[in-house]
Amino acid sequence: MINQQILIYLYYGISSLLQSVAVILIAYIMMGWIVLGIQPKTNSTFMKIYMFLEERIEPIFTYCRQFLPPIMGLDFSPFLVFLAIEGIQYLLGLLFRILLSI
Repeated sequence: MINQQILIYLYYGISSLLQSVAVILIAYIMMGWIVLGIQPKTNSTFMKIYMFLEERIEPIFTYCRQFLPPIMGLDFSPFLVFLAIEGIQYLLGLLFRILLSI
């Protein structure tokens, strides 16, 4: 039998990790708007952080664009990623509630 306290810690750890990913995605999207609007210098710290995030996040968005391509210039891939994160959190919550009730 798995200790309930360990399950609770595991659930909150995974949930916190998923929420952190969501916050990083929001920061990346907002930074993208700034890059499009202001066009900061390429050697600035801001651009280095943006390019670092872009290398890691853009492949995920590219994969999502296979399922829902941009419509009239609007890219819905971040929306799909957020839906996936929320869906995973919901399913994890259900799974942990079932495990705790056993």
